[in-house]
Amino acid sequence: MAIVEKTFYTPYVTVYSGDDPAAVSGVIVDSIQVVSDDLSEEIEMDVTPLGAGSITVEVSAGDTLSGPFTAYNIDDLSGVPNMSVIVHERSKTIFSNTMVWSGAVTSDGGGAGSNDTVQLVLPSGAICTTDTADVTIDVTTTDGTQTPGTTISGSDIISVTTGGLITVTAALLGTTFTGTIYFKTI
Repeated sequence: MAIVEKTFYTPYVTVYSGDDPAAVSGVIVDSIQVVSDDLSEEIEMDVTPLGAGSITVEVSAGDTLSGPFTAYNIDDLSGVPNMSVIVHERSKTIFSNTMVWSGAVTSDGGGAGSNDTVQLVLPSGAICTTDTADVTIDVTTTDGTQTPGTTISGSDIISVTTGGLITVTAALLGTTFTGTIYFKTI
């Protein structure tokens, strides 16, 4: 399933300055602007481009970093009293989703000890949040090691991609399972 760029959205603007740290995920950010009365200032931040991994970038005062991004982490702005970071978010609406699963599970690397993966079917135009705390899996039946009638969550959810690929600890789901997956999208 391809991720489709939306052409209509409601922007939200958040301004960080002074000692405001900001570590935000599960959003769509169109741009991050750095402003200061001293154009020689710059700030280092981590951003996660849509569909990619996190990268560290330096943005100079007066410049704008164009997205889309699904997460950002702006380090402490202390010591730069006249600098602000303006974040233009596309949406603050997070939707809770449920998907009933009955079928095969794949592996993330092949062979014994490989983690189990499940590919979600996302609502049209939706992007899955990448916070593993947003995912739980209620297992009804499985040929894996997870006890039927229990829930997979926490550290057993290893990763979630914006495209909805969930990776869980090796052998918990086995090669097939039936259950309900709870996840969030934006």
